[in-house]
Amino acid sequence: MSIPLLVMCHGRFRAGSKISQMVAKIDVAPTVLELAGIEPPDHLDGKSFLPLLEGEQVSWRDELLYEYYWERNYPQTPTTQAILAGRYKFIRYHGIWDLDELYGMHVIQGLPLQLSHPNRLLAVAGRSEVVICRRLLAEE
Repeated sequence: MSIPLLVMCHGRFRAGSKISQMVAKIDVAPTVLELAGIEPPDHLDGKSFLPLLEGEQVSWRDELLYEYYWERNYPQTPTTQAILAGRYKFIRYHGIWDLDELYGMHVIQGLPLQLSHPNRLLAVAGRSEVVICRRLLAEE
């Protein structure tokens, strides 16, 4: 779940730099507001990633919840929930496929390593996916 974002501001950001931290779409509005000199409202969930763009070492998120809900106009795309934690990504599809996937973001030949067969249920009864991902991270 990576979406490229190009940012350009001559003299402000170093050309060719990349951010390795987990930045999400919810972080775009607070960043644009901060660049405009406007204090982001407290109700925004995101966080300005301007310090990351400027090369500062700041505390940042290690986990991210992604949700997409089924839309009538796109019936072939199911409700999807995913948790990204460290080098792991757990995806649960509802509706059309009803399956779970677990990926280790250990890149092999340019592709993430799928740790589970798509039809195998990975969630353990009574445990959230975040707990599963944290446990896997602790075992490394």
